[in-house]
Amino acid sequence: MQNNIRVHFPRGVSGSFLINCILYYVHPEYFLNLSLGPEGDAHPQPYDLSDIGRSKVFNFTNHSYFVENTSNSETKLDDNFTTVFIKCDMQDYSVIADMFLNKVLVSKIDLQEYNTMKGADWAQFEEWTTCDFTKNEIKYIWSNTLTEWNTKADFLLADHVISFKDIHFDPKLNQRMASMTGMRINETVQQYIVDYRNTNRIYWK
Repeated sequence: MQNNIRVHFPRGVSGSFLINCILYYVHPEYFLNLSLGPEGDAHPQPYDLSDIGRSKVFNFTNHSYFVENTSNSETKLDDNFTTVFIKCDMQDYSVIADMFLNKVLVSKIDLQEYNTMKGADWAQFEEWTTCDFTKNEIKYIWSNTLTEWNTKADFLLADHVISFKDIHFDPKLNQRMASMTGMRINETVQQYIVDYRNTNRIYWK
């Protein structure tokens, strides 16, 4: 069984979802359940975690993540972790930016983070969610961020590469994670995949 696995990804590409699936295989003791957040996001939900699971999670700006298994770095770290990189194509950028904006930023961004991105003509923080110009500017910035991340990412050094589209459409995604972790196929993970895909299908137009 491979239980030291880290997923590298830019924010917005379903990385937390993939990590939950993998960890449910290798560390089921972290979980009481697998469920989605109110916006369809897959950041670890406190009521889904056991005491040991909560001890592995860091809470930041109204969302949480598994510290040891999460990396937004494009660079493979020099340690004994098996690495999974999530790769996205340019045609995915609009979907990713739309998901990131609506599932994460609308409900979880705070004033400080907003001001670090804010352009001169953007709406004030209290009004940005109803301003189409501001939302389109955020999506444009995020698309550029994705391009930069994909350009720098150590895909050739990764132990596994999974595409953003595969996370949402590959019918054998669960089998791939079972193989990756050396475990038998888990039906709870399969149902979680189905629920996540059904909830987020609205972003694929």
